[in-house]
Amino acid sequence: MKAKIILDKLLNLFLTYKPINTYMSKSTEVTQTKPYTPIALADSAQWRKIQKTGKSTTPYTEKEIQTHFKPHILEYSCKIQVLSKRLALAIPLLAVLLSDRRSEANSAADDNAAEFRALCNLVNLAQATIETQPTTAAPKQTAIYIGALNLSIAPKEFTEAIDVSKEWSTLPETNKQKLGGDQTYWAFYKAAKQELEKNKQWIQQWTTPAPSQKATVHVKAAAERAFQVFTTETEQQGKIQTPQQLATEALYGPGKTTATETMAGDSDRAKVCSGHNDAAKNKAGQALYTDLLCLCAASSENAGTKQACGKGLQTATTNTNWTPNSNDKAAGDKLVAACERFGSPGKLSEPTVEAAWAQLKQLIRRETGPASPQELVLGKVDGGGGSFAGCTGNAASNKGQCAKYKAEHFKKEGATVPWLMKLRAAAAAAAEIDKQTKAKETLVMELNLLNNTITAALSSHQIPQILSKPMSPPAAAATDCSKHKDSKTTCENTGKCKWKGKV
Repeated sequence: MKAKIILDKLLNLFLTYKPINTYMSKSTEVTQTKPYTPIALADSAQWRKIQKTGKSTTPYTEKEIQTHFKPHILEYSCKIQVLSKRLALAIPLLAVLLSDRRSEANSAADDNAAEFRALCNLVNLAQATIETQPTTAAPKQTAIYIGALNLSIAPKEFTEAIDVSKEWSTLPETNKQKLGGDQTYWAFYKAAKQELEKNKQWIQQWTTPAPSQKATVHVKAAAERAFQVFTTETEQQGKIQTPQQLATEALYGPGKTTATETMAGDSDRAKVCSGHNDAAKNKAGQALYTDLLCLCAASSENAGTKQACGKGLQTATTNTNWTPNSNDKAAGDKLVAACERFGSPGKLSEPTVEAAWAQLKQLIRRETGPASPQELVLGKVDGGGGSFAGCTGNAASNKGQCAKYKAEHFKKEGATVPWLMKLRAAAAAAAEIDKQTKAKETLVMELNLLNNTITAALSSHQIPQILSKPMSPPAAAATDCSKHKDSKTTCENTGKCKWKGKV
């Protein structure tokens, strides 16, 4: 900026510099001035004649010309010559200084400090503890128990046709026919049969003797709803990846749970961080971990690279130069640990991910310093005006300490940077787990109500059974012979007493 101001002033001085045509009036002897450009003066026939002969065709005398014109002309001519020489020396240097970004010899302290902090927000989100509401709700197990109650009152041949040791494909045809010939319910039948065998004694107390027709209808209806719950739970099981798994992959890359020393895939930093001369090897955007290395890891090219992401990092964080595909973990783990000083922007959720991404996206720019402008660059690039030499780890000679993202990950439909997609998926999975937890708790309440209803229906037929059992006759009152001790006839007539004589 200072160079531009200086050059503007010099050019303005050069273009607006106007010598003074000073002449003396014979009558008044008052000095008057009339500005005109050097070009206009040079084109003047009078000037050419004066310059060649020293004599004027005007009414002025030679003495007047020598006295008034020539000293001024010589003075301004000298000034123009000096100014022209200075501009000739200054313009090439100033033209370089006027490039869009100030050219520096090497990476310098805090060149990438803002980018580092923004990237750290995303790194910290990827490591944040994902809070999902714990639940003890087990609607599937309750559904299986209801299925077992249903099987306990089903016809014997139906229940016996369910061979839990076989899959539907290997089940004998006769068994299939007894089960209706449809495998839709097979998994539910197997689970219910296993539950029945495990808790047969407990279940039979509700189903023996055979329940009434009304109770049977209740049980069948409940079993149908239980089957729907069982099927839904089975289909969802394993479909949702854990949020922590997805977040970890955002940090380290697809399928990875930690960093390795050779995760870069190539020893050429310019290829790894920007795809320079080999686009297929560009790892920018694949993992937050790799982007951190490209942005902040020290380079053997210059010691200034150790402080590019912040003064003081060179002491213990970037004190070791990064050699891609050799010491990736050793260099990267320190940077991940350094991110902790910024703290987490909150728990992993869709709003926090989008807010952190918006902050970083503002720092990804079009780099116009090199002769061929580079799109989607994060970090410092030297702008010397030559051909871009890649993100080599040092901002010098049209190179940079940077990460250059692929154009395919920035479309008008939205950004699809791989680590960003993983973070978004992790946040969505966490939200889905919370949603399912609440749904399961509601479902368990529903199934428990169904279970209580059919249990009541099954037990209702036992009440009249209890009441219809012949009551045990009350014990006959003992005959009190002492009441008949005064009469032999009365005593013997009772049939229970024996006369032994009057007491």
